[in-house]
Amino acid sequence: MSHNESSQTPQILLAGDFNLPSISWIDGTGQISPNPTYGTDVNQLLLESVNEFGLDQLVTEPTHGENILDLIFSSHPESVTNLEIIPGISDHGAVYCELMLNNKQESDDIVHPIFLYDRGNMTQLRSDISTFQAEFLSSDPYSNSVQENWDKFKQAINNAITTNIPQTMSKPNKELPWITSNIKKQMKQRKKLYNKARRLQTEEAWHNYRSIKNSIINLIREAHSKYQNKMFSNNGGVNYKKFWRYVKTIRKDTHGIAPLKVKGSLVYHSKDQAEILNKQFQSVFTKEDLSYIPESPELPITPLLNIPISVDGVKKLLFYPGLLQIVWP
Repeated sequence: MSHNESSQTPQILLAGDFNLPSISWIDGTGQISPNPTYGTDVNQLLLESVNEFGLDQLVTEPTHGENILDLIFSSHPESVTNLEIIPGISDHGAVYCELMLNNKQESDDIVHPIFLYDRGNMTQLRSDISTFQAEFLSSDPYSNSVQENWDKFKQAINNAITTNIPQTMSKPNKELPWITSNIKKQMKQRKKLYNKARRLQTEEAWHNYRSIKNSIINLIREAHSKYQNKMFSNNGGVNYKKFWRYVKTIRKDTHGIAPLKVKGSLVYHSKDQAEILNKQFQSVFTKEDLSYIPESPELPITPLLNIPISVDGVKKLLFYPGLLQIVWP
């Protein structure tokens, strides 16, 4: 796992018998006890991999004697629900859980057309809309329902745009924006050094691999920090579209409310989560003395004048040339 880094943000689920009893998972911190089984390096390697990929360990009850050996790691803990330890067929307890899998394609992955208005035939577009306007008003629209008129209007606008505005198709992009070309080159070099170290099995080869691996980690952290600072700087204003795209890449909650931790235990059920949040919200409010409710002072209120709306006034607005600047982007 620690050697398969990607520029994407996949959903990771890692489960099995790790047989590392020296790591304490009860409080969720992953502390290594003194003189750990299999040595400090093996235990520390697991914790480093977990932290590097942002994984949460969800099993907090013993699965073998008093030890938590069977573990479930997830990058999206809210997708793992109803986790419990049940009797197994061996000397280990079986970890039972339910997974909420979402096969729906994300909107960013859906290919859709993008209209290139700066290259469009705007003169012909205005002419087509003006022609439709005249035909529409001469077709006795008052005899139609609002929905029928809207469908005609929408179809005419879409046809005019499709005919006169060229378009291209969007391309899904899942690469992290702070992963630069230099970092990608370093990743390729790291992969070569890793294959070489596995082939030669020498201390020098492994040292070279670990050196470039640590260097890449530092480069990614530095590039990520610069990307965040640039995004939230006041120079030129905040690009909200880029901001929310970034938030979407780092969020973990894709299935509603994530598990809530109460007194060291994770709560998954929606009803229990609602009760916990309700208690939390109630705790921040004070109990008011209902026997004395102050009266608000009377303020001068200016009544709103009647707004006359007539058929002639609506027609005048429909024929106003500036309306064309509103109906299309």
